[in-house]
Amino acid sequence: MISALAAAKRGAQVILLEKGREPAGNTVRSTGLIPAAGTRFQREAGILDDTPELMARDILEKNDHESDPAMTRLLCEEAAPLIEWLADEVGCEMICHTDFLYPGQSVYRMHGPREGYGATLAGSWRTPSATTAASRSGRASRRRGSSTTGAG
Repeated sequence: MISALAAAKRGAQVILLEKGREPAGNTVRSTGLIPAAGTRFQREAGILDDTPELMARDILEKNDHESDPAMTRLLCEEAAPLIEWLADEVGCEMICHTDFLYPGQSVYRMHGPREGYGATLAGSWRTPSATTAASRSGRASRRRGSSTTGAG
């Protein structure tokens, strides 16, 4: 879903295939919260001491260093720009949730909509062109009698 949004924002014609009735993927079934370190939303919440390095350390300690350290650090470095992009370019409501500390995290860094979580987040990134494309692809596959598999 995010890749399709990014490509469409850059002018690419995108066809998004989703097996569900609406384009949303697994996000609607999830909490829709995304961890990120060093965002403006953390600063707005008074969290000034978080870094991608600290986030990576938290993740590696939580998973007993089973994840690839370089990939973990890369994920942590790219998480804040993703949050900012979702807010600024896609129009998703984002806050840093400070009402719970996610297991294994030493700092409040879970970002998402104020309430509604996954369903709200997925709903905020639906665009008319994305919905139209998904609807067309769903109708086309139903006419052919095949099922559409989705990535989301």
